[in-house]
Amino acid sequence: METQITIKGLFDSIGTSVEFETLQPGTNLVPAPPRFSFGTFPADIAAAYYRNTHLWATGVYKLYGFDVFGHFALCKNGELYGSHEVNMHAQYVKDVVDRLGLPTAPRPRQFLTGPVAMITGPGHGIYGHWLSDFLPKLYLLHASGRDVRQLRYLLPADTPAFGRAWFDVLGIPPENVIPFDPDGELVWVEELLVPTTFHNGVRVSSLLKDAARFLLSLVVDHTGELMPTSGHRRMFVSRARTSQSRSLQNRVRIEEIAIQAGLELVYPESMTLPQQMRLFGEASMIVGGYGSALHNSLFSLPGTTVCALRGSLGHPGFIQSGFGQALGQPTGYVFGEQADQSADGRFFVSELDFAECLRTLLVASGFESL
Repeated sequence: METQITIKGLFDSIGTSVEFETLQPGTNLVPAPPRFSFGTFPADIAAAYYRNTHLWATGVYKLYGFDVFGHFALCKNGELYGSHEVNMHAQYVKDVVDRLGLPTAPRPRQFLTGPVAMITGPGHGIYGHWLSDFLPKLYLLHASGRDVRQLRYLLPADTPAFGRAWFDVLGIPPENVIPFDPDGELVWVEELLVPTTFHNGVRVSSLLKDAARFLLSLVVDHTGELMPTSGHRRMFVSRARTSQSRSLQNRVRIEEIAIQAGLELVYPESMTLPQQMRLFGEASMIVGGYGSALHNSLFSLPGTTVCALRGSLGHPGFIQSGFGQALGQPTGYVFGEQADQSADGRFFVSELDFAECLRTLLVASGFESL
């Protein structure tokens, strides 16, 4: 039987124990359309795209005397909280309760004094979420006057190695990262800092541009790696050596067409994080299957063209369009056919559509200003 619970909204609870520092107010605007599309842009997916008009306020929550419950759920005195602004939706909180029981049940409790930040959230096991959801939050902490290398950070013990690697390459000391067991304990924090997310699934805060520059500056300062100041490489990001979720059925043929058109195949997962950042910083055109690797355009220069190949379902969304709008990168899609209706379903891209897309992008000198 499903547990009946009440979930309070963080924004509605601003007062003694909840504060919110606004860095950018919420907006309600029609999303900018894709700069180009080939194949069939299904009507229901187009409607879902343009429906994402509201972008919540961007800023940092300060929560006093709250517990972290499960991986990322929040509670205080046994009461559960949710927030659209931090991507902590009611259904996620309910799922945590269904799996672990109520937070009032006896369990070990860790106590942390002083300010501690939590930048991770749902999807922490997926690389793309670190680029689109988590790492940009460091900029919000910085913009609110905090030294991100002096802060301590809560991190679930099951965080993948690439998550810890990001903390290392950004120059955040290992001793400032506090692991916890999301399945076995509550973590009480005297002052919990929770930055908001930057996007609503399509629209992205204009602050992302500043966030990208800030992240690059941290890496350059810590590693001494110099990032390019001009892009020249046209690349196809291959998924041949990585996860095959949402796999492209005719990937081999599509890659052959890309090579024939003069694009180079790249495999980011074989590189260190600074090497990946430099690779995408050298790009003038990025083409590939929609997914985590394309979100590396976070480190590409304004004017970089991004072309994502994808199926005909709503999943995996259109955050890449928001990236393009915020970062000044013309972004579009080649839509394929998808008989498999699962979220990880395979899809097929018309070779004629893909070849025509490349021909158009490579012949034209740029994009007309809107």
